[in-house]
Amino acid sequence: MSRPRIAILGRFTESASALRYRGLVSSRALLEYVWAAGGDPMTLLPGSDPDALDWAARLRGFEGVLLPGGGDVRPTRYGKGDDDPSLYDMDDMQDESDITLARYCLDQGVPMLAVCRGLHVLNIVRGGTLIVDMPENHRHHVHEVALSYDAGPLGISGCSVTS
Repeated sequence: MSRPRIAILGRFTESASALRYRGLVSSRALLEYVWAAGGDPMTLLPGSDPDALDWAARLRGFEGVLLPGGGDVRPTRYGKGDDDPSLYDMDDMQDESDITLARYCLDQGVPMLAVCRGLHVLNIVRGGTLIVDMPENHRHHVHEVALSYDAGPLGISGCSVTS
C-alpha cells in the first residue's frame, strides 16, 4: 500500500546552520510525525506569483495538507495594527501563500491539519481575529482535540495536544 502524500508548505528562514544563505525549512518533527503516521510528507515552496498560488495544479497527487507553525501573521490581515514589539518573522509572501492555500483547502474539501500559525491562518480565513500577543502563562497546557470529520486520509484517529 502506498503512503498518502501530504503537502507541507515550507517556511522561509534567514539562516540555517547547514546553509550559508537563506533557506526553506520544514519542521523535522512534523515531517517525522507524518511519516510515522503512515503519510509521505513533502515540502512545497511558498510563492506570490499566480503559478505559485495555483493550488489546484500544485496539489495534484496529494491527499492532504499540513499547514505548519511559523512567524506571526501580519496583523493587518485581521484588522489590527502591526506596531506591537512582540511581533516576529512577519513575511507577506508567506502570509499570502498560507491564506490562499487554507482558503483553497476549505473551498475544495481538501483534508487539512493546521498547527500553531496554521491555526491562526485558518481562523483569519474563516473571518476570525486574533490577539496580537498572549501572556507567557498560556503555554504548555495539555488538552484533548476533537476532530470534526474523518481524518483517516491523514493517518489521524484522535490525539491530545500541548499548546
